[in-house]
This record gives sequence, C-alpha cells and structure tokens, in this order.
Amino acid sequence: MQLADGRWAAFEFKVSEDKAAKGAESLSRLRAKLCSNARAQTREPEFMAVITGNGEYARKAEDGIYVIPPTSADLVRGSRASPAGARPAALLPAPSSSFLVYFLR
Repeated sequence: MQLADGRWAAFEFKVSEDKAAKGAESLSRLRAKLCSNARAQTREPEFMAVITGNGEYARKAEDGIYVIPPTSADLVRGSRASPAGARPAALLPAPSSSFLVYFLR
C-alpha cells in the first residue's frame, strides 16, 4: 500500500504461523529490490507485516517485520502474558484500529 506522499507499507498473508518465516523472507527481498535501486527512488517502508491465519502471539521479528495473527486480539489488550522472548503485544495497535493508519500517522 502506498500513500500519495510516498510512504508505503507491505503485507504478506500466510495461512499458518509455520509459514511466517517464509513470508518475512519474501518481504525482506521485496524491500531489498525496491530500496536498493537508486533509479526507483523508493524510500524504506514505514512497516511490513506478515498476517497469519492462526497463531497466538503478535510479535516483531528480528528483521523488523511484524507477524500478526488475527487471533491475538486479547493479547493486544494485555489480557495474557507473552511467551519468553516475544516483543510486548502492547506495541501493536488495537484490533479495531487500522494497522496502516496506526503505523503511517
């Protein structure tokens, strides 16, 4: 998705949490292709996210790409503890918010 001012974000949808790593790799390749081409004059994305069909915890991967299962709604509100090593879900927007609006404001 791209806004008129040039800011952009990318999403990849995967059926299961098991495929999230492949989705993150794909988004990393996309970022490298777009941002390394000087002729394209593309700036870094505001954020990138893999939306998974299942999973319990929203997190931010080591390469800065978010992995967000739609079932993590109560985690965003803070009603459950995150697993060891997971980034706090409070950093993610509430499920009723638009992820794009949250990250691109």
